[in-house]
Amino acid sequence: MNDVLTTFARSRILAVIRGADVGEALRRASAAADRGIRAVGITFTVPDAVQAVRDLTADRGLDLLVGVGTVTSPEQAEAAASAGAGFLVSPGCDDVVTAAMVATGLPAVVGCLTAGEVMRAQRLGCAAVKLFPAVQLGPAGLRALREPFPDLAAIPTGGLRRDDVQAWLDAGALAVGLGSALFAGPAGRPR
Repeated sequence: MNDVLTTFARSRILAVIRGADVGEALRRASAAADRGIRAVGITFTVPDAVQAVRDLTADRGLDLLVGVGTVTSPEQAEAAASAGAGFLVSPGCDDVVTAAMVATGLPAVVGCLTAGEVMRAQRLGCAAVKLFPAVQLGPAGLRALREPFPDLAAIPTGGLRRDDVQAWLDAGALAVGLGSALFAGPAGRPR
């Protein structure tokens, strides 16, 4: 297991950081880190997400693994890598975007929901898969996927609550992606 996947496994939660601006994203990421979460993904839905990654890695880079999520183009993958991201996450498994993510040399995590998508992600060289939207699959679905893919590094994300984390970990998840479930409001205070 590479260092990034080890950090995911130790953190158990990958904080999915969205926000109206860089400041809000940084507050949310710092709040998550202050609660013991060691891996955060700043999504490209944050205006100037690349600057948020630069700022966060400069401020907390030693105690926090900072990646970028919602990567939907090769240009975004390259920009995130240049900004110092430690990993890349995409909501889907598009061949062109995934190839660009893998080409950066950073661990690539792509969205999958079916066995065929998992096979494509593995063939393209992804380090892990983001089960998305995980709320559709459920922990039993992950258990079923792990039968043909016993070494599957899966991070269920999408529509999950904090109360769901243990059930997913028990089903074999590497970590669980939580976004809005972690934050009470725009101030970024953890729930």
